[in-house]
Amino acid sequence: MRRLMRWLFPAATLAICMVVSFSMASIEKTRAIAEGVARAKNDATELARNLEHAFSSAAKATAGVAAILDSLASEDREEAARDYAARVMASDRPDGLHGLGFAGPPATGASLDWVVSTPDSPDAGQFQGQRLGDTPAGTERLSRSARSSQFGVLRLASETPGFPEYKALVMPVSSDPDGADGFAVAIIRFEGLMNRLVAPSLIRVYHIQVRDLSDYGHPVVFNGGEHGDARQQASAVARIGDRHWQIDLNPAPGLGTASAGRTKFRQVFIPGMLASLVLAWIANFAGSRVRRRRQRWTLANRLDTVFRNHPHAVYYLDANRRFVNVNDKGAMEFGMPREDLIGRPSDDLIHPEHRDIADQHWQAALQGEAAAYDAMVIAADGRELIVRLVLVPILEGDTVAGVLGVAENITEKRQQEAELDRSRAMLQSVVDNLPLMVFWKDRNGRYEGCNHAFAASLGKTLTEIVGRTDHELIAHAEADLYRQEDLNVLRGAGDLISAIVDVEQRDGSHRFIRTSKVALRSPDGMITGLLGVAEDFTTQVQLERELEHRAWHDPLTGLANRAKLEEHLTMMVARADRGLGRFGLLYFDVDRFKAINDTHGHEAGDEVIRTIATRVASTVRSVDLVARLGGDEFVAVLDGVDDSGTLLHIGQVILKAVTKPVVLSNGETIQVATSIGGALHAVGLDSNELLHEADVAMYQAKESGRGQIVVARRKTDAT
Repeated sequence: MRRLMRWLFPAATLAICMVVSFSMASIEKTRAIAEGVARAKNDATELARNLEHAFSSAAKATAGVAAILDSLASEDREEAARDYAARVMASDRPDGLHGLGFAGPPATGASLDWVVSTPDSPDAGQFQGQRLGDTPAGTERLSRSARSSQFGVLRLASETPGFPEYKALVMPVSSDPDGADGFAVAIIRFEGLMNRLVAPSLIRVYHIQVRDLSDYGHPVVFNGGEHGDARQQASAVARIGDRHWQIDLNPAPGLGTASAGRTKFRQVFIPGMLASLVLAWIANFAGSRVRRRRQRWTLANRLDTVFRNHPHAVYYLDANRRFVNVNDKGAMEFGMPREDLIGRPSDDLIHPEHRDIADQHWQAALQGEAAAYDAMVIAADGRELIVRLVLVPILEGDTVAGVLGVAENITEKRQQEAELDRSRAMLQSVVDNLPLMVFWKDRNGRYEGCNHAFAASLGKTLTEIVGRTDHELIAHAEADLYRQEDLNVLRGAGDLISAIVDVEQRDGSHRFIRTSKVALRSPDGMITGLLGVAEDFTTQVQLERELEHRAWHDPLTGLANRAKLEEHLTMMVARADRGLGRFGLLYFDVDRFKAINDTHGHEAGDEVIRTIATRVASTVRSVDLVARLGGDEFVAVLDGVDDSGTLLHIGQVILKAVTKPVVLSNGETIQVATSIGGALHAVGLDSNELLHEADVAMYQAKESGRGQIVVARRKTDAT
């Protein structure tokens, strides 16, 4: 029977160890696969965000071209837009952007009229002259973009075999309110952009595939990395304009989540099997020896070993709360030899203010319950120590024979914590009283703290901000921009000082903020987070804009003043002299305005001037300029007017708008009239000569009976 048991015990031990090893290996494998899938999902999401950010940067450049083409006259806008595109391509070119240009008009299929590229992107130039609307899909996307005034994304096809995939990011350009007259275009090499966004570490781990969900059949627009395992696929969707691109990450063979799980299985199971064999051998050949040693091992020996080797004060109390035994560490902490402690009541060492709580936990220990608490101890040499006490009841049958105690001296730790709390409180007090907005984040972009000014700027409390990211606090697009800035600092790219940014508030108002960020480092030089300081420049920007407005505008009417008129006329004359379009000039004042001032007072005269200014400004186009020279004199500069008939017609419209009764704020009604003189640009005349011609024509209108318009005539005029 003994022989059977001698072999049965190690066999059972081996079987149990094998089952445990196999179970642990299976659990580890499942956990490794789950972690791998989660990691792949995070990588796919991060890649989608980076792709959206890259297209967003290209969209901003496209919007800049569109804004210039929208705001300037047709004669100047191409030159200005080309200059802007050249600056972007030469200095601030976003990732993947290979060209900026213009295509139009839609009626001809949106042919690419011009493209600005760089020497390192020669392929972009080959698309000049290509029609973006050659295919039904391209025509539909152009129409959709023109109708919605939003960005659209099209595929640029090439006749050259093996030519890389390019995308066209289009933004409608319109100077006509009835529809788009063209498109600002950004040319993006999609494969090159993806290769810049995808880190080499991802290529080694995943097969990366991007599919266009917005096209029929969901075609693949990018393939990268080794062939992957589709069963472990993780996906994320990038939304760019009217396109939705799905990014699929499949683990590559040998490096994916499944293989990682198999590796974890082997790492746990094989050592477990070897350990099982060793344990079985020990159980078979050394079991009897171990059992004999275990029988000789007594409780006193174990306690003595613990007492001698434990890093904290360890002691044993009897049921009367007197010391029975204590280790050397305890004697040192309590400030007296072990012999003097033996037989002494332990409550003699407890500070009087802490004896009540010590009594409560002692009674709990006598009832058989373990207890843990902090208390102050007075050592024999007078030192006051803060200790963390653990009481463990020692049972003999159902009776508590004594209590094993462990005392950890946490005095220095508490002092350090108190000092740290004081330092944090002082730092928080300092930053809270700064006029700047201050915040700090960890490496994951989560706020660790901020001052009152920053919290107030977000309309939240400190508790609502700490632990959250920008994506949880502000708009997604703005949060993406801030996160990219944070990553640049955290990667050691240097301190970041942002330009002044216009930030729209929840109530619709605008604030102008400049933010500086610097990396925070540990003593060993590792970047642990970042510190940001934001300054509100709203008052300065508004003051600058107000001063600029006052410099160029009349304070009474808000119209352009004489300085603005002279600058504008100089530009118009120079443009017209280059053959880029003529313009006309109307010079008028209020007939018998002095009588109005003398009869009704200067305040009434000011009301009349403001009313006439409003009426005239509402009759001309946004491209025209109306200025007040002073007193009751006005000038209207009319762009694109090249004959006296058109100038007469516009003058009649202004004449009709002005010669209406003006109702004053006090209820009085004043009948006003005007006389208008006009002049057309002619090569060789400067702005002062044009103003003089129009002024002379106005006095001719007054001499002819007032309330009419006269256009200056020259021998060279056709009419």
